[in-house]
Parts: sequence; structure tokens; C-alpha cells
Amino acid sequence: MLILSVCFLLTSCDNDLDVLEEYTEIPVIYGLINPASTTFEIRVQKAFLGAGNALLMAQETDSTYYNPNDISLYLEKLQFANSTPFDVDTFSVNYNSIKNEGLFTDAGHYVFQLANTRLNSNFIYRLRFVNNVTGKNVTGITRIIEPLYQKTLTPTTRVNLADDDPYTIRFNSSKNGKVYGLIMRIRYSETKKLTQAIVTKYLDFPH
Repeated sequence: MLILSVCFLLTSCDNDLDVLEEYTEIPVIYGLINPASTTFEIRVQKAFLGAGNALLMAQETDSTYYNPNDISLYLEKLQFANSTPFDVDTFSVNYNSIKNEGLFTDAGHYVFQLANTRLNSNFIYRLRFVNNVTGKNVTGITRIIEPLYQKTLTPTTRVNLADDDPYTIRFNSSKNGKVYGLIMRIRYSETKKLTQAIVTKYLDFPH
């Protein structure tokens, strides 16, 4: 009887592994909030998963794109983190943005655009995505980093690269900027003897 019981348990085991969970809405949002610009474009898509070929699914518009009529995107201006926004701008849908061909379809491609808006580094900005059908609400918050100004180099500065003494570069820290990386870029021109064509090139030396 004991042997029969063990055989029954072994033959009744389910070795199938289900790697797919029930669908969970995951917005995928790309964008750059550039304080030097007054027009911002944000790309909004969604993650997808299915039982078929993922490469084929990526060519289906419904796999990666929301219906733009179902979602909204806002840029909120805050005095402090998690405070109530005192100014809110609404993005509009732009179908004229060109997407390069790739693994994901470009059919029905669109971006959210916000024009004629100037950012102020004295405030905090929060990007808010809302799915008006499902109620999904996603936010991301950032401070604005002001430009960095260096104090030593000018267009006419001469630097002797063969000098044993290192050349000191001085710059002011940017407001809200914490990490800096310095790259020395050397520009030079090459002239082809046969055609006399001039090609401008450069070399970068990270420090």
C-alpha cells in the first residue's frame, strides 16, 4: 500500500511552469526636461508580455501604445516636494514626431508635447501620467539643474599640452548639480592631399 501511495503522488505532480502572470499595466515614459528649451516632448508607451513571439508583438500598435484619447500627461510646478502644485500644464498629442525604424512599430507613433513653457530652477517639477480609463496614476519628480559655467577657458586660451605643469580648470558648481565629469576634447582638421577636402575631427580624454 505504501508503494502504491508513493507512485500516485509522483504521477500526479504538475511539472508545468507558468511564466506569465496576469496582465499588469506598466507605463513606460521617456523624456528630457531641458531648462534650455521651451518645448518638451515625452514618449509614453506601455510594457507588454504574451505567450507568443515578443518580436512579432512589438510590431503591433496595441502592444506598445496606449489609445491617446484614454490617457493624459501633466507637468506640475511645486514649491516643495509632495506639496500641492500651484501651476499645471497639460501636454497635447503630437503625431508629427518621426520615430526611427526598429524592433518596435512606428505605426500610429505619437509623443506628448508641451510648448511655450519656461522652467524655473527655484521650483520642483512633477510629471504626472493618468490613464483615465483604468485610473492608473504615475508620477516622477525632479529639480532643474542650471547650466555650469567654467571660469578659466576662453575661445582664445592657449594650452601647452607638452608642459609638465598641469593646466587648472576652474568652474562654478551648478545649482542642483551634484556630480561632475570632465572631458578634455581636442579638435583638429585633416586635409586630404588629392582632393584638398578638409575634415574636422576630435579626440576625447575623460578625467
